[in-house]
Amino acid sequence: MHLSPEFGLTYKEISLEGFSEVEKVEILLSSDTPEGIFKAMVLGMISFAEVYQRLKPNLINGLLVTSRQSNEAEIN
Repeated sequence: MHLSPEFGLTYKEISLEGFSEVEKVEILLSSDTPEGIFKAMVLGMISFAEVYQRLKPNLINGLLVTSRQSNEAEIN
């Protein structure tokens, strides 16, 4: 919604607050039905996976490894 003219292109306000732009991910579908919302969520997940693959952010890698290690410790 932040990238949509319909909602005022609010990504510009986020930039003014000092957040740096890494990448814009468009996931908006013009539907508020349960099906439309679910489709938008799926598009977002696919798009975020593509961004993750391109950028390979260290913070997320660290969180995933730590989370996996915690889960394995709880199982054992």
